Amino acid sequence: MAAPKLKLSNYARPEPQSGGQNYYRWKVFVDAPESVMAEIKEVEYTLHPTFPDPVRTSRDRSDRFALEASGWGEFTILAKVRLKDGSEQAVPYWLDLHKPWPEAE
Repeated sequence: MAAPKLKLSNYARPEPQSGGQNYYRWKVFVDAPESVMAEIKEVEYTLHPTFPDPVRTSRDRSDRFALEASGWGEFTILAKVRLKDGSEQAVPYWLDLHKPWPEAE
């Protein structure tokens, strides 16, 4: 079976300013159909090195293996998607702070 095509997406919303700097709350997640989500074991996100604990892992399939954090700028997140069959896919993703959070969340 061919490896599933994996992609990420994100939401962001402004937070109160800190020290005159604009901050955003953001959430990055796997954007895939349930059949693909069922094959994922975990997602390891590597954030910009200025973040405390820049390597973080999500194992919550019910939340699309999401990671939620806040910051002031856009950057490339590297996601290592580990599948249940033992394989791994590296998925780079540019965090876009202008993608609005859906009203339902």
